[in-house]
Amino acid sequence: MNVLVTGGAGYIGSAIVKLLLAENHHPLVIDNLSGGQKKYLPSQGRFFKGDLTDTVFLNTFFEQNNIDAVVHMAAYKDVGESIRDPEKYQLNVMGTQNLLNCMQKHKVHQLVFSSTAAVYGEPTAIPITEAHVLKPLNPYGSSKETCEKIIQKASEAFPLKFTIFRYFNVIGDAGMNYLDPKASNLVPILMEASLQNSSVSIFGTDYDTPDGTCIRDYIDVQDIAKAHLMALKNNSQQIINLGTEKGTSVQEMIKITEQVTQKPLQVEHSSRREGDPAEVVASNKKAKEVLGWQPTVSLEESLQNSWKAYQHQAESTP
Repeated sequence: MNVLVTGGAGYIGSAIVKLLLAENHHPLVIDNLSGGQKKYLPSQGRFFKGDLTDTVFLNTFFEQNNIDAVVHMAAYKDVGESIRDPEKYQLNVMGTQNLLNCMQKHKVHQLVFSSTAAVYGEPTAIPITEAHVLKPLNPYGSSKETCEKIIQKASEAFPLKFTIFRYFNVIGDAGMNYLDPKASNLVPILMEASLQNSSVSIFGTDYDTPDGTCIRDYIDVQDIAKAHLMALKNNSQQIINLGTEKGTSVQEMIKITEQVTQKPLQVEHSSRREGDPAEVVASNKKAKEVLGWQPTVSLEESLQNSWKAYQHQAESTP
């Protein structure tokens, strides 16, 4: 199967490309490299530098390549940046609309879309099911919600089969030693602090949780990639959470990281950040029922793989 992976040079995208190749598919990658890194792509994958907002480039690509399915990962994804520069995040919507237009024109009827748990906003019930009300707290989440809506609307215009995945907190490494230089989430920050013997900040210790720190659902990147391969075989229209149904607090993550790295972390306490819910944990019942998917990589193993990637970087840097 010829599979277009937009944003395929990114952290999750490159893991999906690697798995597609292992399963004897033929991935083609479009990435503008604003966040992705071409050096992590397997050499067998075909790479095209371009932007989904460039309709001339996109139409030419579809005219010149026979595409069977699309895995749409390309998006700006920094929550803080989206608050500072909300207009930039409308490009996520524009790119998705352009992609759908090309898919319709060239009769490509299979789509797997990378969405986010950020579409839920402040949860009213834990674990969060796909039926939970959508009320994103930032322009990034809002852009993904809009993309979900236009995908569903597109399926009314042409025979589009889609799987929309709402990721929770993706961590780990797919054996590629992939380090995102712009990563702003917890695990890369902890790994970098462990490597550099620098301090880390806990943003809020007074949440209504057992230890006062935020609780999140951490899912390994390899399990995420496997779900996408399963979704390419799915012949329906589905919105599916990808998470573990297990929450881990920031304080617990610090302790587990210290155990994995065998290095103590210097911790500073800071005030809450705007828009951080106290607890975000997925229900993954639907993923199990619809796809036969379930997470297989433990939190400890994910952190071990991340630590190996950071140590590899340290050893390979002059």
